[in-house]
Amino acid sequence: FSFAFGFKSVPPTGASRKGKTYHTSFTGSLGGNKWFVEGGYRRFKGFYDAYTSRRNSAFTDSTNYYHNAILHEELKAKFWYFFKHNKFSYKSAYSCTYRQLKTKGSWAVQGNLYYNHLAADSSLIPYNLKYYYGPYGDLRVFNVLAFSAGGGYSVNFVLRKKLFLNITAIAGLEYQWKDYYHFYGIHTRARAISFTGDVRSSLGFNGKNFFMMFTSINDFSVFDNKKIQLVNKYLSQAFTIGYRFKVKTPKLYKRFQETKIYNML
Repeated sequence: FSFAFGFKSVPPTGASRKGKTYHTSFTGSLGGNKWFVEGGYRRFKGFYDAYTSRRNSAFTDSTNYYHNAILHEELKAKFWYFFKHNKFSYKSAYSCTYRQLKTKGSWAVQGNLYYNHLAADSSLIPYNLKYYYGPYGDLRVFNVLAFSAGGGYSVNFVLRKKLFLNITAIAGLEYQWKDYYHFYGIHTRARAISFTGDVRSSLGFNGKNFFMMFTSINDFSVFDNKKIQLVNKYLSQAFTIGYRFKVKTPKLYKRFQETKIYNML
């Protein structure tokens, strides 16, 4: 089991010109070396347009970037299964709860179920660009419920039983139920099949007691139609350092080890 949470007001470089992004997240996972489920909730509010200078001919080093109090929320669950779980350990590279001593890889399958919510007070599209988006120029809320399935490969390159590099790549297809809510009350729906991907890497040291790792996770989904395309990208990078202490197994956990659920993991 694992659980993590975080919240922060993230001021970018030049916050006085770009505003702030408020961030909250809750993540967790359940499972072992054969399969596991990970997921969580992410919330962001407040975005600036990095390409404001291309759309404003009067833009200077003191001009404020276009900023919109857009709310982005995502609730997501992701299932993993590894075929060669007896010789390969994904978690040895991303949580160091296992130790893989030799170079080995495994084919993997992945399934995703998520809900994505994007909303603005008036419009998701900047006022001076509404003309280019036709009937979607006044788009205020965009919701997506989607399911995806795919497969790929994950490999751990191990040196001297302790140093490791993991590369994981997953690609798949996604079925989307999309809802568009416009500022003037129009509501339209669409269904689509699109592409999704998940690319990850981890580099570190995994000894008998001491371990450290740098991980990078990047998954994406594409929401597309004739007039507007949205690409949802999530990039997460983390540095972890830890030490394993020798302790007795708690009585409560011993009872859990005797259950059918534990044997399934």
